[in-house]
Amino acid sequence: MMRIEVLSEDRSGTPLMEALMPRLLAESKRTANYHIRPHRGKGYLPDDSLRRPPKFASGLLELLPAKCRAYEKAKNVDVLLVMLDADRDDPGWLYRSLEATVRRYAPSVSFVFGIAVEEMESWLLGDPAAILAAYPDADMAVIRGYEQDSIVGTWEILCRAVYRDDADAIIEKGYPTVGQYKSEMAARIAPHMNVRMNNSPSYRSFRDTFIRIVGNHDHD
Repeated sequence: MMRIEVLSEDRSGTPLMEALMPRLLAESKRTANYHIRPHRGKGYLPDDSLRRPPKFASGLLELLPAKCRAYEKAKNVDVLLVMLDADRDDPGWLYRSLEATVRRYAPSVSFVFGIAVEEMESWLLGDPAAILAAYPDADMAVIRGYEQDSIVGTWEILCRAVYRDDADAIIEKGYPTVGQYKSEMAARIAPHMNVRMNNSPSYRSFRDTFIRIVGNHDHD
């Protein structure tokens, strides 16, 4: 059976991918064993990608070269999914950086990159019906005012739509509290998402690439 490794930037990506993976596999008409592995942030690709990561390294990007070398050596991963936020980075530059890393250190592994613009919450905001199903009292006027995949503080917009008058106090708490709210919103909204219909271009790009790569993979 196909083996898929999912690397998520943070723990809020876990409930999102737990909800999406079975349906994306169904759309691909494939079955697979998969593991979702959250990290403590995005981090940065190391200047010397051949060096062993520092002992307490925890960011997805700083660990990616070493993980890819391990996958290539063990031959236990067929498809690698890397899920992260573009934030203020250029998505094209980020994609090329990821591609170069995987091709260099895990050339036998197929890959799919889910690069959310600006943040993963943009994929949740791309499905207003799912938000309303999870939070019937959500302020839909806030969501209608959001320009899809724009660089405007995406998670804060979703927070204001969902938590209304309490949003500013939540936002001011900062991390790790913010991470807990991000995970909770993803866990509640993602099960209601329609994988075929979403307003987010970055989500649709990820979905279509997933279906193409996984659907055409020759391992079963």
